[in-house]
This record gives sequence, structure tokens and C-alpha cells, in this order.
Amino acid sequence: MNKRLSIICHLIPGLRINRRKSSRRPSDNFHRLFGRPCCLLYAFMLFCTLSVAASEPLSDRHFAATGTGGAVSCGHPLAAAAAIKVLQSGGNAVDAAVAAGFMLGVVDFSNSGIGGDGFALVCTPAGRVSAFDGSTRWPGLKKQASPASFIGLPTVPEMLLKMLRLYGKKSAPEVMAPAVYTCIKGFRASAYLEKVVEKKLLNTSDPLTTSFLAPHGYPLRAGQLFYQPRLARTLMRMASDNGESFYRGSDAEQTIADMQKRGALYQLQDLARYRSQMVMPLRYDYGEFSIYGCPPPSCSLVTIKLALQLLAPGHNLFPRSGNDLLGVARLGQRFISTKYDSLSACLKTPAKFDEFVRKYQPSEAANLSKVADSNTTHLCVWDKNGMAVSITLTLGNHFGTGELAPGGFFYNNGLRNYTSQVAAYPDDYPADAGPVSSKSPVIVTRKGRPWLAIGGAGADRIIFNTALALARLLNGHTPASCITAPRFYLDYRDRLTLEWQPESRLADEARQLVENTEIKAGCDDFFGLVSIIRNENGSLSTAADHRRDGSCAVLP
Repeated sequence: MNKRLSIICHLIPGLRINRRKSSRRPSDNFHRLFGRPCCLLYAFMLFCTLSVAASEPLSDRHFAATGTGGAVSCGHPLAAAAAIKVLQSGGNAVDAAVAAGFMLGVVDFSNSGIGGDGFALVCTPAGRVSAFDGSTRWPGLKKQASPASFIGLPTVPEMLLKMLRLYGKKSAPEVMAPAVYTCIKGFRASAYLEKVVEKKLLNTSDPLTTSFLAPHGYPLRAGQLFYQPRLARTLMRMASDNGESFYRGSDAEQTIADMQKRGALYQLQDLARYRSQMVMPLRYDYGEFSIYGCPPPSCSLVTIKLALQLLAPGHNLFPRSGNDLLGVARLGQRFISTKYDSLSACLKTPAKFDEFVRKYQPSEAANLSKVADSNTTHLCVWDKNGMAVSITLTLGNHFGTGELAPGGFFYNNGLRNYTSQVAAYPDDYPADAGPVSSKSPVIVTRKGRPWLAIGGAGADRIIFNTALALARLLNGHTPASCITAPRFYLDYRDRLTLEWQPESRLADEARQLVENTEIKAGCDDFFGLVSIIRNENGSLSTAADHRRDGSCAVLP
């Protein structure tokens, strides 16, 4: 063991180990992190040896960029930087996407994390698309009318690591190292994170959550360095054994014990037996384009169908009048309302959805308390060889259930999605199927070659925002123009929400047409996030959302 330690120390310049009492200052983050068994220290040193994160990632935000060597668009600049570093070191799109996915759980932990769930698409350079269903599951696969706790099974690590094993070129330590590095080194909180933390602290009684989000006795402030040593330890163990510790080892035992203490009915075998599913992607053709999405319980089906309907004559994709805006908004309202009532019945037969949309009739008594995953994140990655990835990840609400696990991550509240508040479920809905979710990753090929990766975040706005952007892109508009256009949304209660824009005429006209109209501040969290990468003859055009902490990056 001593020889092994010496070799590792030699490989990492500047690292010294003192077997006596540490002389480092209490504020030293490495000392704080590694006050645990030495095996963690060895794991971290091995991490650094293999890591592409030898230097601090760049944190500059970019909203549009073009290059040929690879591209990423996601919910945070540090996640974009992590993906680019992996691409630069020879990784492919899946390697980079997995790196970005784990990083988002560190820097955008209100919307995603290893306690969450998700859906993903991978497209090879030859245009072959694979879909991954990383839905949460019932405890013991037994349905419950009213679960005592909405805590859902953490599925993101298993899905990401499976994608890495099947399609990646790099090891788990290599792609997860940027996330671990950022946990230890710390990152500066953004204005967006400051806002969501403030709101959460008003609505939590969990002492661990309070101390986590207010480490100095007051809410985390923009610009403050934020450290996550517990999460770093969890991620290191996960990387060293490809998730064995998280799903079947001591971390799993600790997580399940904490879940049960909070009212969840999960057992250790629920974690041990969990496997994300590779499923047959949906495909819909539009001219020379083939549009792919994850099948139900994902909402890619609803998003694609809405986009194709928006491309029909009579719809102005960039509304310039109140009537144009309301026409597009009402179409979105119809598809999304149908999703609440009927998508679960399309699990085995997605083609049924068209009929449900045609027959849909709004009911004044129905849908009075419908809710959906309100906070998610999305990432798209493209490599120089033409492989593309589109992944949507979520915790459900901001911070999921609001309960912090012993491993330093928040639990998702996915079991809520099995309730009638989110969808109407038929009696024969399979116990082993995930709940209906608004997550809608999409990939488009053109003449058989990858052309577009797109997806969004933000509850049912995922469906509407992504569908409208997809229709615009198929109609020849640029990624940047699709994202920067002011957003709007009409919900099932006939409440119209508009995003502020300098030109107020459109909002004034809309107010006259819809009594219940609200103008929200520009870049409000309500309007979610959209990520886009488009390939035109080898030139990658990427756009990221100026809302939330969206950012993109390319390689020349």
C-alpha cells in the first residue's frame, strides 16, 4: 500500500501526504473532504491522474457559437466546459454528455442530480438512433393510490453509466472527474441559483437542506464559492466501481435507510435491481427529415406531433399579432391537455395519440389541479465525427422533494407523477413502467445523417417550447432565432403567460383576447430552457438559452 501511495504521489505533482496530524488549515477543502478513510484519498488521487480536469474549467457564458470540432448546449457554463474538455481529450459525444450530465448535478442541483431521473437519445454518425428510458419506478413495483412519500428511485447514475459503457470511449473516472473537481474546488453561485435557493428556504423544514443551502446562516449568495464534499465522496465511489456502491453497496444501504426514515417504501433490492431500459425510439418523417424521440412515458411523442401540426398552413411560427399568438398557443394547449388525459393509454400504441387529440374536448371540471415536473434541465452534445446526444434530466420540482440525502444529493419527487394530478392512468398500466413525464428529448436526421439535437426544460413548457423551436428549425430558421424569440404559454385553465419584450404591442393585443393574461419578467424561470445543436454540412451551429444558466461551447 505504501508503494502504491508513493507511485500515485509521484504522478500528481505538488501532492504531499503527511501521516501525522494534518497541518493544513481547517478551511482547506481537501482536508475537509478527506477526513475519511484513506481509500477515498487513493481514489481521488487516481481520479486526478486520469482526469481531464487538471485545470479549472472556464465559466464564461456563450449563447450562440459555430464550429466543426464538436459542440455542446446545456444548462450551465461549467457543464458545457466539462463536455468540451472531454471532447478535446479524444472523447466522443456520449463521453462528453455523461460528463456534462454529472456536472449539472453539481452546479445546477436544483434541477437535476444523481437523485433524479431522465430520458436520453443517442444518434451514431450513420444516423442510427437509440433511446434510453431512465424513469423512476414504484417501490417493489407495487402501485399505491397515495404514496406516503413522493421520493422516487434515483435512476440518473445508472442510465448515464450505461450509456457510457455502451457508446463511450472513456472510463467513468475520466468523465466524472470534472464534477468531482468542482465539488472540491467549489464553484461560484449564479444569480439564478441564488433566486431558487431563496425560494426553497422559505418552504423547507429539513435541517440538512437548510444547512446545505444556507451554509453560513444566510441563503447562498451569487458569487459565493460553494463546496460539496459529501457529493464528491459519493461521486468518487460511484466512478471507481461504475455505480456498484451507489446501487448495491454501503451508499445504497445508507440511502435506503434514509428514504425509509422519510416515509418511502423502497427496499435495498429496489436499488440493486434497477436497470434503465433501452427502448425503440419513435420515428416520424417530414420530407427529407426523420424526427426521433423517446416513446411514452416520455412526452417526445406529444412534442413531435405538435411540431408537425404547427408546420401545417395557417400558423405563424413567429406571431406578430395577438390572433396569431393565440392560435399557436391554443394548439399547444390542446396537445398538452390531451397528454394529461390520454398519453398513459399510448404506452404500447403511440399511434393512438392522434385520435385522442382529434377527440379531445376541454372540460370545465377537469384538470383543476394538474401539475407536471416543474424543473428540469437539458443538454445536447455533438462530436467531430457526427455522433449526437440529447438528454433531459430532472428532480421534478426545484430540489425534488427538498430532502437532502446522506450522499449530498436531493431526492426526486417522481412518485408524484404516478398520481392523478399528473396523468390519468388506465387500470392496466404496467407496474414496471415509469410515470408520464414532460421530458422530451428529440434528434432529427436529414437524408439519414444526424442534423439536429434539441430539447428543453420547464414542465409542460418543455413540450410547447421544444415543439415550436423544432417547427421553426424545420422551416429553415436559425437556432439562435428560435431561442431568443419571446416566449408565451397558454395553460389548461386558459391562463396566458407572456414573457416581457421591448415591443409591448403584442402583449396589449393578447390581453384584449384573453382575460386572464400575465406578463412575466424577461428570462423568468417559468419559461424554462431550450438547448439546440444543428449540423449543416459539418458546420455545427449551437444556441443556448439566456434564461436560467444556459450556455454553449464549440471546438473550432
